[in-house]
Amino acid sequence: MVMRPDKALNERRAEQEKALLAQIKAPLAAEEKQHILTDNIDYIYSEHKGVDHFSWNNTYTDSMVLEWMFSKRRRINGIVEITDTSKYKVMDEMETLHFSCSIDTLDVVLSYSANLGYSCEKLGKYSSGIDSIAVNKTELQETPLAQFRIQLINDMDEIIGTDYTGQYKVDKETNGAPWLRYYSSNGKFTLIDKTHLNLMFNTLDVDDELLTLNIYYKYDDTVNYQMIFSDELGASFDDHAITLHFDTLPYGNKARIKFELSDGVNTVTDSTVTFKNPNNKPSSLDIEHAQFKLYPNPASDFLSIQIDGESDSAYYVELIQLNGIVVFKEKIPTSYKLPLKGIVAGSYLVKVYNEREFMGNAEGVVK
Repeated sequence: MVMRPDKALNERRAEQEKALLAQIKAPLAAEEKQHILTDNIDYIYSEHKGVDHFSWNNTYTDSMVLEWMFSKRRRINGIVEITDTSKYKVMDEMETLHFSCSIDTLDVVLSYSANLGYSCEKLGKYSSGIDSIAVNKTELQETPLAQFRIQLINDMDEIIGTDYTGQYKVDKETNGAPWLRYYSSNGKFTLIDKTHLNLMFNTLDVDDELLTLNIYYKYDDTVNYQMIFSDELGASFDDHAITLHFDTLPYGNKARIKFELSDGVNTVTDSTVTFKNPNNKPSSLDIEHAQFKLYPNPASDFLSIQIDGESDSAYYVELIQLNGIVVFKEKIPTSYKLPLKGIVAGSYLVKVYNEREFMGNAEGVVK
């Protein structure tokens, strides 16, 4: 005969169930007072990328059978993929449950951890050395905050732009860290590369919630963050281009950027990305660099490009739609006519660079 757990047992386990995110199932055998406790632990997050493990310990006053279902879940382009499902069981007259499993966190980069900043101890937080993994409630898996945290800017090596006095470029150091190369004391830079826009936002499925994206910056750790961008994002969106404006970037300091996403109730903040000046030169210096002229503008047949300056390395031009799609790319001489046959009328970003240096951007209009 199958019986439900008695009321007293439920009361004793109330806090334990809340911490373990578990559901009490019917007893296997009433006379043995054994019960199955099942938990889907498929929402994990780890900063450390490599092989790791986590453990779960809890004490019970009654002997029972405890069974855990562990699987890895990823959401890619709206499709949920569940892999590597395993069962772990502790049998009969064990007062202390010790649950552990090995995880290759390289495989779970897109797994979700909802409500970051929330005290995960209530939900289960596990540490191994310097690393930690959090187990979260099932219903939080689909939240936009979870997706935002994992998919926000992995690489920022294609963020470029100009202002009226100079150029900016974000490159990567040999160790992969991004930094901002700048040639002037103020201005802006714009995200224009579609690939990296995808890395920044990808596609969020946020049901009916209205999200607000806030971006902050500061020069060093002795000052507070200043908001430089805030925009309401709809219930769903794809690539999202943003122009960031800066004040003076003082010599020797770093510009640190912080991204924050909020649904009005919960807020998640991404790890900051630090930019630094690799040339270590005052921003007021007149750094020699090639520039280019673009004419006629608007144009219908050709856009003529005239590069001011010479370089030992080859020049390249890209014609980029405002959504980040590159429609034309070519190796060019210092004087070049960009053919517009087959190019849809509209505004485009014209990007000129060589293997050593970014030359600048200009807006070209095709009529």
